[in-house]
Amino acid sequence: MTKLDSIISKMNTILGDYIELDQRYLQVVKERDILKQQISEQKADIELLKEQSDLLKLVKGTNLTKADSEEVKELLNDFIGQIDKCLAMLNN
Repeated sequence: MTKLDSIISKMNTILGDYIELDQRYLQVVKERDILKQQISEQKADIELLKEQSDLLKLVKGTNLTKADSEEVKELLNDFIGQIDKCLAMLNN
């Protein structure tokens, strides 16, 4: 094997390694973007749960009749359902 052949062989090896690393890099970037999206969605879920918790504390802290309490729960469920629809539309 001549020096030129040796250099060409090493260049091919380096090029192959570079291509492999570049593909791995692109894969990691995609995974990072997916994880960022998941974090964003989880933060939105946490905010929604905090709001629900606050509303439940408010409802439990008031003296409502059972009928009023059921009506408030129904209204809250409708409100939460509308928020879920909005979040789903934003994610698409």
